[in-house]
Amino acid sequence: MNMKGGGQILFAGIISIILGALPSFLFFSVFNQSNFSLSRYLNFLSNTNSSLASWISIFIITLIVYFIMVTLQSKKKKAFVIFFIVFLSLGFTILYLYANFLLGNDILVKLSANKENIFFYDNSTQNLVFTISAFMNPFCVAQCQYSLFDISAGKTIDSAGFSTTSILSNSKEYLFVKEGHPQGQVLNRFEVRCKSKKTLLCYTDEEESKRAMLITLNYDFSPEQKIANEISKKEIISLEKTLYNLSNGLNETDSKIKAMNNSLYVEDLLLQALNFSNGLFNLNASLEYAKQLWKSREYSRFELEFPAIKSKISNFEIEENSFILLINSNLSLYNGLIINLSNLRISIKQIPLENLSENSCKDLNNLIANFNETVKNFKEKSNLSYKETLVESVTSEFNNFSESRGEEVTLPCTLSNIITEENLSVIDTVIENYTIPEFYLEDPVPVCCFYGKCEPCLNETHYDKNYPVIFLHGHSLNKALSADYSLDVFGKIKDKLTGEGYIDAGAIIISQSNEQNGLWGKVNATIEVTGSYFFDVSKNETGGETIISSKREGIDTYAIRLNELINTVKDRTGKDKVVVVAHSMGGLVTRRYIQIFGEENLDKIILVTIPNHGIESQIKDYCSLIGSEKECEDMDENSLLINKLDNAPNITVPVYNIIGRGCYTYNPGNNGDGIVKESSQYLEYVINQYVEGSCDELKFNFLHKEILDPEKYPQAYEFIKEDLKGNLTIEILE
Repeated sequence: MNMKGGGQILFAGIISIILGALPSFLFFSVFNQSNFSLSRYLNFLSNTNSSLASWISIFIITLIVYFIMVTLQSKKKKAFVIFFIVFLSLGFTILYLYANFLLGNDILVKLSANKENIFFYDNSTQNLVFTISAFMNPFCVAQCQYSLFDISAGKTIDSAGFSTTSILSNSKEYLFVKEGHPQGQVLNRFEVRCKSKKTLLCYTDEEESKRAMLITLNYDFSPEQKIANEISKKEIISLEKTLYNLSNGLNETDSKIKAMNNSLYVEDLLLQALNFSNGLFNLNASLEYAKQLWKSREYSRFELEFPAIKSKISNFEIEENSFILLINSNLSLYNGLIINLSNLRISIKQIPLENLSENSCKDLNNLIANFNETVKNFKEKSNLSYKETLVESVTSEFNNFSESRGEEVTLPCTLSNIITEENLSVIDTVIENYTIPEFYLEDPVPVCCFYGKCEPCLNETHYDKNYPVIFLHGHSLNKALSADYSLDVFGKIKDKLTGEGYIDAGAIIISQSNEQNGLWGKVNATIEVTGSYFFDVSKNETGGETIISSKREGIDTYAIRLNELINTVKDRTGKDKVVVVAHSMGGLVTRRYIQIFGEENLDKIILVTIPNHGIESQIKDYCSLIGSEKECEDMDENSLLINKLDNAPNITVPVYNIIGRGCYTYNPGNNGDGIVKESSQYLEYVINQYVEGSCDELKFNFLHKEILDPEKYPQAYEFIKEDLKGNLTIEILE
């Protein structure tokens, strides 16, 4: 009996503790939907300063339930008490969740990564980890789809679907290596889309919540690689000079061979020269191929094939020099034989005829006859060796005659043969002086690709090209909502612009990090980002950044944050200006920014349903009930801020102002977008563009926000797309 009674007491204690903690747990979960997890709840309880009320409620409810469980004898009564407490807690939770849903608290996706920019200087492996969380009604389950897209190649690397809840988070890890990538940059975008499925306890409009991150993979050389590349560069230039000299040497040799053609047999030499010319052509082609490998940064193939090319050029140089030496030797020998014959003729002519003996006179006549025959044969025969033999023979005969001639006083020698006067000319070749040109090899430029089209990466000299676009949200209807919800407003428009060639870099907040500037501006395409003035940043004790979310400030504070946001985007892209596309209160923040900081950082502004002259009537009255009071005060048509904006000098940069109309606003006599009157949206000095629409007040569907849905209002999207291109449109009159 005691054991049974002890078990009942233990059971009653466990049930009491669970029921005592249930209201606290449910209330914490619904009030922290955008950042809820079991660990956060336990951390909340561990901080007694902030959770004292919860501990008191847990203690009191636990005691009450335990007392009832112990004192009541009827099991039905005990079950009724448990059911009543659970029903009361769940009932309040369900009502709160539904009211929260009506005020915009639906699914919210958060995405983070351990790094956004990866730098490769060698073939090391780098990991990239994405963490995905979906915050929503705790009774909902989200269906999600993630993808890693290679923007540079225009192809999907990985994609899959998964289910998640508010309590769970998911992570995805990728490994990247440098191998196979040239110097330059590759852009990847990681994207996740989630939506809840409507059930009895899950209130949702089943709209997607999307987050994306732009990841840059930056490839460069290590110091050792840079040294090796510089050595290779010098070797290529040296080989170009070598081939240039070999080409000139071969051209001179070819001229010499052709000059010898009428006097010598040169068919074999011409054939050899042709072979050398073909070989030189092939070597030039091989060296050009190696240059292209080097220029295109295919260093592994270059290092594999370049040594063989160097060896071929070296061997060719040796062979050509030997061939040139042979040609020069033959030419020198031929010209030497001509000179010898000319000198021999002179020597024969100088032999005195008065003191020759009869035999010597006879020998002289024979010598002259042989000399004449030698000249004849020398001219007719083309074999150089034969020519050399002829000259050597007649020269020897002359030498023998000179040594053996007898001298007698007799009658002068009568010559029966007259020495030929036919001249044999030496072969003259004109040696052209040529100047070796200045060979150079430009260092390969980093390459950036966009959907498979590759070109040199843009650098700091292109600061005025592809100005980035910042999409700026408006007023948050519910100040209790997480600031992250504001980042979804332009999601559908950004998706369509991505299909038009823009690069979605996701959301960006103010940053003081020392990240390398210009990493988003290397590809020849326009970056689009979602910006928010609801976030700020501060330095923590370790020197890192702490992100602060604040939605209860005035427009002046938001304008200051917008200035920092613009500077952050300029730093990330390396551009000197940005384009701002602002919705609702975001337009007032932008105009106030211009008043404070000027226009020099802006290329153009696109305003969408802006309360340029303030809000009034019911909208003003209801604004601060659940929205930020300071924001609502600033937007009041009679506020000091609106007065300043109305009396400010006209903005000189192009301003496109999209006005929504077609809905009763405040009363049937006012046309507008359901939130802002047409007259309040209108600006005199800008390009005003009108979009006709409708509103469903019972479902809280107003043109003011629905105008940002391209499927519902394609005209508004077309205005934005064309305005981004700078195509001025004529104002549509009423």
